[in-house]
Amino acid sequence: MDYTPGYVYELMEKGGPTDVREPYFKEAVSEMMRKSRERRFI
Repeated sequence: MDYTPGYVYELMEKGGPTDVREPYFKEAVSEMMRKSRERRFI
């Protein structure tokens, strides 16, 4: 199943559930890693 960008955030706002095995979770992981890298340089 194809998911629209931001789908994982919609699920989280509604209280879940999220499944790390689903492709939409990759977007959330990428965003968390990006934020983590930004904090190191601030």
